[in-house]
Amino acid sequence: MALSVIEALISTKEFVNSKYALPVAVGMNSFGEKIYADIGDMPHGLCAGETKSGKSVSLNTIILSLLMNYKPSEVRMIMVDPKRVEMLFYKQTKTNYLFVT
Repeated sequence: MALSVIEALISTKEFVNSKYALPVAVGMNSFGEKIYADIGDMPHGLCAGETKSGKSVSLNTIILSLLMNYKPSEVRMIMVDPKRVEMLFYKQTKTNYLFVT
């Protein structure tokens, strides 16, 4: 189910043709309207919360939004995973300018 929601957000013309520098699919509001944000306007990002509150889902949505909108050579990210368990999937993208520690 979650994959279909993300797909519904990032496959729209509104997202694909966005004028945002770094567009991210945030989600949908209670009326079913799609919400997008430009993380290029944000000075930094912090994702915190209690266990099972959706932090990993949020981070994966941000990463997926960027990777779906740009070529791998256009994206450079440094991802720090202190527990070394959340970002294991992205280790295989290391050749695509992503550094995961």
